[in-house]
Amino acid sequence: MPFRKPSPPSQTSSADVELDGFKTIWRVAIPYTLFSALWIALSDRALALWAPDAATLTTWQTFKGWLFVLISALFIAWRLRIEFQRRRRAVTALAASERRVQKLNRIYAVLSEVNQTIVRVRNPAEFLPKACEVAVEVGGLRMAWIGLVDPENGAVRPVAHAGVTNGYLEQLHIALDDSPRSKGPTASALRSGQPVVVDSVADDPRMAPWRKYALELGYRSIAALPLISGGAVRGVITLYSSEPAFFNADEVKLLEELALDVAFALEMADQEKRRAQAEERLRMAVSASAVGLWDWDLRTNEVYFSPEWKQQIGYADHELENSLDAWRRCIHPQDLASVFDASGSYLVVSEPNYRLEFRMRHKDGSYRWILAQAAVLFDECGAPSRILGAHIDITPQKMLEAELEARVHARTEELEAAMEKAQTADRLKSTFLATMSHELRTPLNSIIGFTGVLLQELAGPLNEEQKKQLGMVYESARHLLALINDVLDISKIEAGQIELKIAPFDVRSAIEAVLRSMMPAAQRKGIALSAIVDENVSEVISDRRRVEQILLNLLSNAVKFTERGSVHLHCRVEAPMVLISVQDTGVGIREEDLGRLFRPFQQLDEGLTRRHEGTGLGLAICANLARLLGGYISVESKWGVGSTFTLHLPLRPPTS
Repeated sequence: MPFRKPSPPSQTSSADVELDGFKTIWRVAIPYTLFSALWIALSDRALALWAPDAATLTTWQTFKGWLFVLISALFIAWRLRIEFQRRRRAVTALAASERRVQKLNRIYAVLSEVNQTIVRVRNPAEFLPKACEVAVEVGGLRMAWIGLVDPENGAVRPVAHAGVTNGYLEQLHIALDDSPRSKGPTASALRSGQPVVVDSVADDPRMAPWRKYALELGYRSIAALPLISGGAVRGVITLYSSEPAFFNADEVKLLEELALDVAFALEMADQEKRRAQAEERLRMAVSASAVGLWDWDLRTNEVYFSPEWKQQIGYADHELENSLDAWRRCIHPQDLASVFDASGSYLVVSEPNYRLEFRMRHKDGSYRWILAQAAVLFDECGAPSRILGAHIDITPQKMLEAELEARVHARTEELEAAMEKAQTADRLKSTFLATMSHELRTPLNSIIGFTGVLLQELAGPLNEEQKKQLGMVYESARHLLALINDVLDISKIEAGQIELKIAPFDVRSAIEAVLRSMMPAAQRKGIALSAIVDENVSEVISDRRRVEQILLNLLSNAVKFTERGSVHLHCRVEAPMVLISVQDTGVGIREEDLGRLFRPFQQLDEGLTRRHEGTGLGLAICANLARLLGGYISVESKWGVGSTFTLHLPLRPPTS
């Protein structure tokens, strides 16, 4: 993130006021000239027409002259008063603009100087106090301090300050809990991650714990700006002015740039610190590890092997000479050709990194796996002159890889067997559920039928309590039957026993039938249910019963989750598909819940606070039926606005 250097604020020129003075003269002179011309041109004619004789005309003309003088004086005084008021406002606005520009220029100068300091000084212990000092001395502020959040306990620790403090920071005790000290500007900025401004320390209730001492120190307004880096609030810079309402929108915008630059500098300092620590750890690791180093001078063909290099293959330093022949003798015969080919190619191509695995013979006759890494150095002519490299004994890793590979192979076979058993058990479960659901559905239909007969009072009259109890039995049986039907459908789908009856049918009539079924439920809730079927929609070849089942479920869900508003169905053709969308104005679905929609037994309003009945099988059944019909269901939703479920159904069944 580069440091931003905003343009300084524009300043209003005093020439604007001088130009306004010329405009004032014209605004007075032009109306007066027009008035005088009209008076002279029209008054004499009017008097001549109305005067009965010459003597009267002379008298009237005298009075006309005095009246002209009086009206002219009043007119000029009125216009001058208006123009003087306009000019006074312009001068006042110019003075306010100049004060504002001066204040913005000071803040801009603070931002510029702090940026220069950050570029020159990379140590936070040096540039943070300097930033506070610049804010006070250049920006004309009363006090400035910077605090960082302790990652262990969340406390705010002041690390730099400048200006008039007199122990003020020691008694701040910034809290991030629910106490009054957590309502101050600094704590609010830390929690919200947004700038917080106090225009009046004397009146703002958030300053209650510190108001008396702050006023004694001359603090009149405050701005707290969070220091954000890496998406987290790391600290805060808090500025105090001796003027009330000092920090308006323009000042805060520039100060936000200051906070961003300070936060960026802190992040860069942290990265530099981590890099230095990583380099130090790497040096210690290389020193403590058994890495064998080698150095090959390509100009003299001399080679050096470190004692650790020789120890990897069981030799003391004096037992193995430093020569290419000794290295060649130790390489496994099967790896010798590939090692020399790779080395030759590396020198020809001059690739930046050299990495190779091969086997070397140990002193005891066994072979050790070695990882060789190297880098080439070039002379002033650009030719390879030297290769520096390292050997690492990776025999334990190779043995572990072989062992893990064997374990993975055995585990894979076990998992495949377990998967086959699980699939078999799942099929048996689905078959069992389908059978049991069928056995339960038969007596339930009888219960529903006989309860309906009783409610119709075909067997005799019923009192109100009997009707109420039988109604509860009737509705409970229907609810249980719907649940069993859903379980039966999902079980058949999972067991692969679903039967489809593919035949041509009219989509429009199917939609009308579904709408007739849903209309009473929508009317009971006061929801407008409507549909539009495009003219080009006609027949499709599919399973009408399953299509109606899908649409009935989508419409039922839309009505169920819509408390007020409307549910609208739209059918259109987008070859080779017919699209049937169900749009509602209900509660909508959160984005993080969309992935759970089509899972069996999943409901979004789970727990004791559920408001809507259901098993969570409806959408899962719809999605599976749509897939079996060669289509799919898509969903678009916005929380609090509504949802749109669209069935994409092929006009013709898939060839497969």
